[in-house]
Amino acid sequence: MNWCDWGGLPRSKLPGLHTTFDTASSYLEALADLNLEHLINQRNDAVESADDCRRKFIARKLFLKLAKDKRLTNPSLEKGPFKIWCDDLRPANILLNEDLQIVGVVDWEFTYAAPAEFTYAPPWWLLIEKPEYWPQGLEDWTSVFDYHLKTFLKVMKDCEDKAIQQGRLKEDQRLSGPMGQSWENGDFWIVYAALHSFAFDTIYWQKIEPHFFEPTESPEGARRERLDLLDAKEKEEMEDLVALEWDRLETMRKASAASRKKSATKSAANKPYSRPETKPSASASAPASRKRKAPTLDEAEPAQPAQRKRQKDVPAFVPNEPPTRRLDVYVFGTNCYGELGLGDATKKSELPGPVLNPKLAAVSVGVVHLTIGGVHSAALTHDNKILTWGVNDEGTLGRDTKEDPIEVDETPNGADQSDSDSDDDEVTLNMKEATPAAVDPAHFPKGTVFTQLTATDSATFALTRDGLVYGWGTFRGTSGVIGWSPTTKFQRTPALIPGLKDVTKLASGAQHVLALTAHGTVYSWGCDEQRQLGRRRASRAQDADPLLPGECALPPNIVDVDAGSYHSFAVRKSGAVYGWGSNNFGQTGIAANAGDSDAVVLFPTKVASLREHRPIKSITGGKDHSVVVAGGRCLVWGRIDNKALGVGVEDMPAASVVRDSYGKPRILTAPTPVTGIEGEVVFVEAGPDHTFAITDKGAAYSWGFNTQCQAGQGRIDEVERPTLLQNKHVNGKKLVCAAAGGQFSIIGGEHAPTNGVQG
Repeated sequence: MNWCDWGGLPRSKLPGLHTTFDTASSYLEALADLNLEHLINQRNDAVESADDCRRKFIARKLFLKLAKDKRLTNPSLEKGPFKIWCDDLRPANILLNEDLQIVGVVDWEFTYAAPAEFTYAPPWWLLIEKPEYWPQGLEDWTSVFDYHLKTFLKVMKDCEDKAIQQGRLKEDQRLSGPMGQSWENGDFWIVYAALHSFAFDTIYWQKIEPHFFEPTESPEGARRERLDLLDAKEKEEMEDLVALEWDRLETMRKASAASRKKSATKSAANKPYSRPETKPSASASAPASRKRKAPTLDEAEPAQPAQRKRQKDVPAFVPNEPPTRRLDVYVFGTNCYGELGLGDATKKSELPGPVLNPKLAAVSVGVVHLTIGGVHSAALTHDNKILTWGVNDEGTLGRDTKEDPIEVDETPNGADQSDSDSDDDEVTLNMKEATPAAVDPAHFPKGTVFTQLTATDSATFALTRDGLVYGWGTFRGTSGVIGWSPTTKFQRTPALIPGLKDVTKLASGAQHVLALTAHGTVYSWGCDEQRQLGRRRASRAQDADPLLPGECALPPNIVDVDAGSYHSFAVRKSGAVYGWGSNNFGQTGIAANAGDSDAVVLFPTKVASLREHRPIKSITGGKDHSVVVAGGRCLVWGRIDNKALGVGVEDMPAASVVRDSYGKPRILTAPTPVTGIEGEVVFVEAGPDHTFAITDKGAAYSWGFNTQCQAGQGRIDEVERPTLLQNKHVNGKKLVCAAAGGQFSIIGGEHAPTNGVQG
């Protein structure tokens, strides 16, 4: 007799002798399926009640579904590398001599090639005791483990640095970074649950289920709602198992009452169970041994109040509503290529402070929404026009701008009065680019109504009332132009983005776009060199192409999205924030590999440091930093030395400051409040290296890089702390929004109607 015979697991359920796995997802799927077989075939005390049986069945079925959908694995590690892994490698099994040198390993026979995620999961044995046996519970184990893991990873990184210097280790063989990321993004718990069947239920319901599904009011509520995720056949399979287990339990109880002899229950206890291959006939009779029906879901636990099941129908799409508030538009920063949209209204190449743009007058034009790209801008007007201006080299304006450039020598309407006491060099501009003009509405179906715009460095996108997305331009990578689509390099006029519907919000970085749908899913497309698209799987060829929209690897019920230059964010209905993409300055909020020059967060990962600041009103990012509004405050993290955070090092929590090899503070890893802002912050915007915050009173503050006056604070290269944006053009005005580019910015103010008429 071997362990399989003793445990009641049919050998036919084990992988064949020559079975191999060439992908991480297929191996994890096999483990998940085996966990389900363990429940079905293991001995009598595997379940405590009919309801306990249902709970365990649901957990294993959903885990198997997640594995089949490839949501449990990292796509970049899908086909390897596969690492040597020992299931039982821990301090208690390592033999040392008197000189503390390793001379032997016990249980080394449990070694095999496994997915890299197994090796990248930090060792649970740092606390000696397994999480499921921790006296104070799983959450306490998690807290204590997190504290000690930081020390462990720091020491490991130091050892890796030394080994690399000595030539004993290669850079891509480091484990400290991947282990830290595995802990931060929850992969640790997935691996642990897959490998520890006796701990599976505790780990699944407390750590895995909340990561992939919307939280409920109680664990019991979660189980009841997750039951709806099983199809009819799976539910029938579950009830067959419940009936069998109920028979087993009843038989054991009766036999125990009559006699202590184990033989009395041997037949029922070891009775094998096979999952039905076909649906049983409606006339099939109950098993002969069934004395009474197993309790139903509600009968099993009468103490629990009945809960109304959440409606699982897909939410109906509610048409998007266009903004209606007209804005006074103030511009500042560089104007070398007409990016301020002033046309012939100025001869200056740079405006050090806010100036009202006469080409975008609230009464005659009526801008209601603004966005900024790299060196171009776009605005939506009250009468449904899309105006664009700036550089059009790659079709970013969506209209023809061919014209012989002329030298500007006029200064009408006072637009040149920017509080500057010195003149700049005159610029030569293409007036069709430098002057805001409408994209031809003939490119859109009749009746199309626009509700939002967003822009990357090389493209512009428009969202419609009906949830469709149009765009024009191209995408670029580090080596140059990537293209607009698999078949088009430059899209110079508006085109419908395929595969998107029911979109409610757009967000964009320097070279990528996010689209949030009414159903809580997020799609991304564009450049993925820093993994800013956040996709986990690509089951179809078109999904693998980054230039076509593909679904992000996020849990359901996402309610908000935004992006930095090369990183992205999503906010779940529960308030949880997920970050991914470029992370060399910890800008995603994931501290694990912050500081590495090429650090990225491969796929959406929960930002644990924002938990205490929920609810998050809004979130956005620059190139190397990020900012949120929470509780009326502005909180920041990321790169320190470019002043984009607006927080002095002396005001930063010391434990959250990462210093370089020279001791210079480089990275702030924890969200930290920005001080010096009077009033409640209601709006934030981040340029690549500068930031804006606007209060409920309409006051705007800015800080960060200002070498080209992009922060609007005159001729100061760096604005270290939040500074009120003020001059004769904006003093006394209620400012309500901002758009930040690389070298220029735009502020929108509430337009005051004349004699009660909005204009």
